[in-house]
Amino acid sequence: MNDPVNAATEIAKTANTGLELAGKTGSFIANIFRDTFAQIGGMASDQIRLLRYQHLLSIQDRVDEIHRRRGIEGKTISVPLKIGIPLIEAASFEDDLMLQSLWALLIANATDPQYSEDIHPAYIEIVKQLCPDEALVLSAFASNKDYPCVLSAQRSSNNAGSHYENIRVTYNNFCNSIPLKRPEKRQEYLDNLLRLELVSITTDESPGGITLNPILRDPVVYQDRRVRELMNVTAFGTSFIRAAINQP
Repeated sequence: MNDPVNAATEIAKTANTGLELAGKTGSFIANIFRDTFAQIGGMASDQIRLLRYQHLLSIQDRVDEIHRRRGIEGKTISVPLKIGIPLIEAASFEDDLMLQSLWALLIANATDPQYSEDIHPAYIEIVKQLCPDEALVLSAFASNKDYPCVLSAQRSSNNAGSHYENIRVTYNNFCNSIPLKRPEKRQEYLDNLLRLELVSITTDESPGGITLNPILRDPVVYQDRRVRELMNVTAFGTSFIRAAINQP
């Protein structure tokens, strides 16, 4: 006779624990998004759903504008589910206007019957892992006259040990012309672009010339070894930039 009572008691305890945990989780989520939720009110799940809807509306306006400019309104094509679903889902979480433009261009190209390249599934993950400043850096790279080679620097060293400018210093100077929000993080941005394999750094060595010792002015000669460092946007990176960064 006591078994049903005990079982009911345990179920009640479990239910109460679940409600307590749900309450704690709701408070946790509310604290994380306090400023945003304060603007729209409502339950946490409803607020997140509304925010995602608002983000997609903003992106839709951008996509419609791109389609209108290209003259393909009403002529768009459908997107495969393996691309479309994760693309829309990821885009719906984006609240940064700069990155929304990347999602919009990606969607516009995916639905453009005249866009000749495939939208690689990895592009979605790449946009998710970029910050706005990194998108600005990629856009600046694409505007370089020697693109996809974007920067070069030369190191010259001989057996006396002289050493000159390297590619990261050149990159630092290049970033001075880009309106970055956090310019002090420019090296971190480069590290991330290298990690994503959108950019690569290579070296090209040449023998150089023969020089006399400039200090001792003796007849000993030194063979210079010139090392040219190149920063290039990779083949995959150029395809990604066409798909999500630079509008034709």
